[in-house]
Amino acid sequence: MSDTTNINLRLDKELKAQSEELFAKLGINMTTAMNIFLRQAVREQAIPFQITARKDYRFPAPPEVLAEIKSYPTYDDYVAAKLREADMMSAEDPTGCSMDEMKAHVRDLFNGKK
Repeated sequence: MSDTTNINLRLDKELKAQSEELFAKLGINMTTAMNIFLRQAVREQAIPFQITARKDYRFPAPPEVLAEIKSYPTYDDYVAAKLREADMMSAEDPTGCSMDEMKAHVRDLFNGKK
């Protein structure tokens, strides 16, 4: 076994109870869950989920959108591909698409409406 260390966390009692209940249903304990979270954060070099203050943020995305997002190495790669797609569309007919229409189209792509 590798070297390990202990950490102490201060949690709301109800949050801890709810977390332990969830993890038990998943067949893991709090330590395993924290290890999963930390390993994923290190692997991605980021918090492994989106943190936002946006009020219009909707999650989860439709299953087909999630599947498409997961087909890219990173979420940034997915966003870049969608922006390239929007750029190609505007190049095909640059006079027929306003910036607002382009933004609406990209928003629809992200929300699985197109």
